[in-house]
Amino acid sequence: MKLTADDIRLYLLPEVEERMRHYTNLAAGEVSGLGTVEQFDGGFLVTDIFLPRQECSQGGTELDQESVATLLMELDNAGQDPGALKFWWHSHGGLDTFWSRTDEECIDNLANGDYLLSLVTNKRGNVLARLDIFKPVRVTIDQVPVSVRST
Repeated sequence: MKLTADDIRLYLLPEVEERMRHYTNLAAGEVSGLGTVEQFDGGFLVTDIFLPRQECSQGGTELDQESVATLLMELDNAGQDPGALKFWWHSHGGLDTFWSRTDEECIDNLANGDYLLSLVTNKRGNVLARLDIFKPVRVTIDQVPVSVRST
C-alpha cells in the first residue's frame, strides 16, 4: 500500500471510541491501553482496544509488562495476530492533549515493529494522534486526523 502524508487517517470503530471515552472519564487521573490496527486504502482502523494492568496517577500511566505479554499470548491463542497490536492510547485526564517526554519514552519502548499509532485524549474529548514509523528509518507524522468510522 502506498500512502502520502495527506492520505494518513486514523479511524476508530464506534465501540472503540466509546470504550476509550468511558475509560478516560472513569479514571481518577491518567489511563492507557493498547489496540489492534488494520491497514486499508483510507488509512488505519483501530478494531479493538485492551486495558492491561497498569500503574496510574494524576500525571502518568505505566503499563505492566507482564500484563502486556499475557495479552500478546491471549491474542495468539485466540487465533488473532499479536502483530496487529500497533495502537497505544492514553489520557491526560483534565490536561490538554500534547506529547510529553514520558509519552515519547513510551512510544520508543513500544517500537516493536514497523510502525505505531498513538493517541492522547482528555476528559474534554480532545484528541491528538500520530504515526511513528520505525523501519527503515524513524519518521514521526504528528496531528494525524482521527474519525469514528463503522465497518
